[in-house]
Amino acid sequence: MKNTILLLIFALLFASLSHAQEVETTVVSDTEAVEEESVTEAETELVGDYEAVDPQDWYNIEYQEFLNIGANKVIRIAIQNNKIASTNNAWRVTAINSIETQLVSGTNYRFNISLLNEDNTTVIRTTFVVYNQPWTNYTLMTKWYYIVLPQYVPLKPLSLVNTDRVINALMVYGANQVILAAQADGKIPEDESFIPRNLSAARVRYQYPDVYNYVFTVGMKSNVSSTVKSTYRVDYNTTLDGARLNGYSFTYSP
Repeated sequence: MKNTILLLIFALLFASLSHAQEVETTVVSDTEAVEEESVTEAETELVGDYEAVDPQDWYNIEYQEFLNIGANKVIRIAIQNNKIASTNNAWRVTAINSIETQLVSGTNYRFNISLLNEDNTTVIRTTFVVYNQPWTNYTLMTKWYYIVLPQYVPLKPLSLVNTDRVINALMVYGANQVILAAQADGKIPEDESFIPRNLSAARVRYQYPDVYNYVFTVGMKSNVSSTVKSTYRVDYNTTLDGARLNGYSFTYSP
């Protein structure tokens, strides 16, 4: 039922946009993703499947040692690939989603974790495998995959406890960003200021457990009685309590 409602919301939004005479559209990518992979000879000598580690054991020294090795390596790779700034190197683990082990000619440790940078603006989602052969004292990260989520505009001190306040702040933030972008492109006069009116919103989906996507349809009126009708999407990261504009369309009527 929820999926049907969401599909109807999208259909109504795009149907209304397709009939607008003057529509400007800008699309901002959801995320920036990189996937890299390498396989050692040891990994091909499989003995068993991966087995999940009990969450009660996740913080044992054994797992934390290999988690830190892999996390630091992923950060260095992201810096080398210019996915994060070289000065953005103070990170902390904010979530351990899973740890698994696999017996080979040694042990493969597979981690799925989330990392957050020092100023709380960028998130890295990563899955990586660290191979360890204790009798030769050999350790190597053999596989990795990561996604860097773009910077978000902090909305603190908002709180999810007051959901209506968050939604209202996201609507106003998105409306202001649309106007600023349109003025920067010369589509709307820079000397006009707009006040959002007739705000409506729908939470349409979530991309990750802590990233929600909202679609808003907003009517705005300027100080000289011009109007703007806009449909736009705002991503909201609950971990960062921050937002970013992620695509919009609008009609401007002088």
